[in-house]
Amino acid sequence: MVHDPGTLYVEVRLKNSTSGHYGGAKEARITVRKWILRHHTEVAVGMPLHLPSQLAKTIERADITGYSKSKQFPDLTFYKLAETNIEVVSYSLLTDSDAQSENSEDGHADDNSPTGQFESMSLPHQALDSIWESLIYADPIAELTLRTLIRAIKERHDVSSWRTASWQNTVLLHGPPGSGKTTLAQALAQRLSIRLSALLPSTKLLQVNAHALFSRFLGETAKQIGQLFKSVLEMALDDSQLTVVVFDEVETVAGSREKASQQNEPADTIRATNEILRGLDKCRKYSNIVFIFTTNLIGSLDSAFIDRCCIEKFISAPGTECVFGILRLQINQLIRKGLIGFDTLIYEKPPITSRDGASDPSAFEYSVQIPDRQWAQMHWPTNAITAVSELYRVATLASGLSGRKLKGLVTYARYEYLVDNPGDLRDLFVALEAVVREKTGQVKIGDGGQPDETAEMNSQTEGYESIDIAQFIAQLEANESG
Repeated sequence: MVHDPGTLYVEVRLKNSTSGHYGGAKEARITVRKWILRHHTEVAVGMPLHLPSQLAKTIERADITGYSKSKQFPDLTFYKLAETNIEVVSYSLLTDSDAQSENSEDGHADDNSPTGQFESMSLPHQALDSIWESLIYADPIAELTLRTLIRAIKERHDVSSWRTASWQNTVLLHGPPGSGKTTLAQALAQRLSIRLSALLPSTKLLQVNAHALFSRFLGETAKQIGQLFKSVLEMALDDSQLTVVVFDEVETVAGSREKASQQNEPADTIRATNEILRGLDKCRKYSNIVFIFTTNLIGSLDSAFIDRCCIEKFISAPGTECVFGILRLQINQLIRKGLIGFDTLIYEKPPITSRDGASDPSAFEYSVQIPDRQWAQMHWPTNAITAVSELYRVATLASGLSGRKLKGLVTYARYEYLVDNPGDLRDLFVALEAVVREKTGQVKIGDGGQPDETAEMNSQTEGYESIDIAQFIAQLEANESG
């Protein structure tokens, strides 16, 4: 048996002027590969690649985005290049104008469904840039699902194994509203379009409107579903294209037939579910189709439909650790953009290098941003108010808010309460706490009311006093009136 050393994935983002030229894209991949092998003996996932300035004319950036045999996420292991494979892919982000130009060349004025069944987007798209990095879950759901899909698609394309490889291209994401199911589905589509670009050069994302498929006219819902699958199968005939179908609120048209019969619901409900099942069965022979379904009501789905979803993942509401990660990501983005400055609460990390002098990816990030709690507990002063301790205190207060509520929460707090630009990090934490308490209905000690147990428990962090919101807001009002 031949030993698989594992594959490091390197993604090269091209500038738009280069993306349309096959020769330029191929040359960029070859050049980056040679440069990595020449300047490094070992690398880690997420490690920055500082390419020479002469490549800046054609290459926007290059990233080591994954390792095929990672056992932990994030994976900070350094891998010896002499003992691993390197797979370099190149891509450029598309825009809406690029898609319109592409459709015109193909003779299609509009690639969207004429009946409003779905919206089509060519990937990788600028609108979904950085969406993968925004995913924060308690478990590596995104990474493992991506790896499963990639392996399944590659094996089905392998002539030597396609007859025995099972079709794993159906994903069911279920969980409470606002937990990030649709965002994860879109992020998976974007990642697949980049990671599989050497095998499938183009990708279409079809975002299905389940409610648009449902009709009050007898037999019309099943007919609409049949037309949808007909469109998908026609796209699959292009064996150079990956088609990713994101189907939100699938319970609308794939409800339990047993429950429908017991509750004397219209026969159209049963016909719709039957049509979904038939459509999925027709798609099984195509390895270039991926279905990602989402639902808040898995108990309402037909059992035969659930059986056809090979990858089933529960997406929970974010807990405290996830909330901390989500807010930390938003704040670090503001720091990088120069919108938030800091003189206190941040302690810089000493540089850490591997044996060949390559920067540790975590050291690169932490030297200028808020680190994660694990690293801060090991390296930052104990029993001190730090950016990490203050943010974790606020995250504890925000635990229970949906991912949808948390999205943009930091920016909202900055808009509402901070008057300086750039704002101060300490002031941002105070503003963020005010917004969180407003969203959750928690009473702040000293606000004139009796605090509940949650507010009292979270008003302190490991024995030291937190920043007072009322005093901060009063100061802001005084500054504005003055």
